[in-house]
Amino acid sequence: MTKKPLLTMVGSQFLSAFPDNMAMFLVSAAATQWFLGNADEYVATALVVYFAVYVLISPWAGNISEKFPKGKIFILANGLRALFFIGIILKWNPIWSYAFFGIGAVLYSPAKYGILPFLCPDEKSLMRGNALVEGSTTIAVILGTVIGSKLSDQGIELTALVGIGSLVAGAILAKCLPDTPTKDINIVKNGLGNFIEDLKFFFSNSTAAFSVLGAAVFWMGTRTLQPFLLLWVPTMFHLEGNGPVGLLTGVTAVGTIVGALSSPYLVSYWQGNRILISGLLMGAGILIMSVITNIYILGGLLFIVGIFGGLYLIPVNSLNEHVGEHNMGAGRSVAVQNFTENLCSFGAVSLYGVFRDQGVSPYKIAWGIGIVFISLVLSLWPLRTKETVKKELN
Repeated sequence: MTKKPLLTMVGSQFLSAFPDNMAMFLVSAAATQWFLGNADEYVATALVVYFAVYVLISPWAGNISEKFPKGKIFILANGLRALFFIGIILKWNPIWSYAFFGIGAVLYSPAKYGILPFLCPDEKSLMRGNALVEGSTTIAVILGTVIGSKLSDQGIELTALVGIGSLVAGAILAKCLPDTPTKDINIVKNGLGNFIEDLKFFFSNSTAAFSVLGAAVFWMGTRTLQPFLLLWVPTMFHLEGNGPVGLLTGVTAVGTIVGALSSPYLVSYWQGNRILISGLLMGAGILIMSVITNIYILGGLLFIVGIFGGLYLIPVNSLNEHVGEHNMGAGRSVAVQNFTENLCSFGAVSLYGVFRDQGVSPYKIAWGIGIVFISLVLSLWPLRTKETVKKELN
């Protein structure tokens, strides 16, 4: 396989991911400018709706990814996500508009990761492919975060038009991708049954379970931090607008790029101990964050947290795709991973909302996120040894 299709996929992913964080800032800006209520509460509620959509649709998303060429799914998913921005322009409720974004995302993800084993047939190339995808995604998130936070403070409609333009450009590149192999699956009749069988497989095999639960732990932590930063940074540092939070998110994303691009050379997806140590160091950074009173030191710490996050996530994702490609198909394995991580994230963000509404201080919430994250990483240790992997996959 030549590099051109992979680079085309990476370019399409970049343009499709660019509006992701921009969308969240639009929800916050719309709530503020349209006098809909507290922006932090609106963001948290929108995330809950997003996770709920992910959980409900995931059982069919993996089968759709295996039934149709991945490039066509990218185009459909981008069209659905564009409906969010159209809804913002038409002044629909931003929470329910964000549900369209969630539907597009849940269809896009299994196709995005499912195409990588087709383009990258061995371990090294698969790790590098994942690193390139995550790196391009993170760069897109940085730009989308910085531009989205700035634009959303200036004009909601202009920000939405930029988001639509990026998604259309991503869909045009996706049209250039080669058709991937498909499977004859009756989505309506067999979709849920296949998904249940896939769940049983992943949670009866310790290596497969590690790939699913490892990703769930990562996203529980990072997605809870997103609304937390929107609440904590303005309170702690007396800053207004989305710009400062956007810059801090961007700094974290730069660290994630460094970790993601380094991971193929530092951590194999067979090396469970190295993966988990990266997760523990990431959790330690979250704990330290709660006692920092200087925004520049906070930015440096978030950069380091991002590095360990990249070193943790890339091998976990690559392992999931490897296991899926050798069993039910990478698209279906990613759907199981997405279902689990979004179900767990739904619970984590909902719990965060309860503590926030009860008036628990941001410092205590940060400590809670860090301690729970570290505890969950430690709980994964028994699932992952090199000997177990060899025994289960040979």
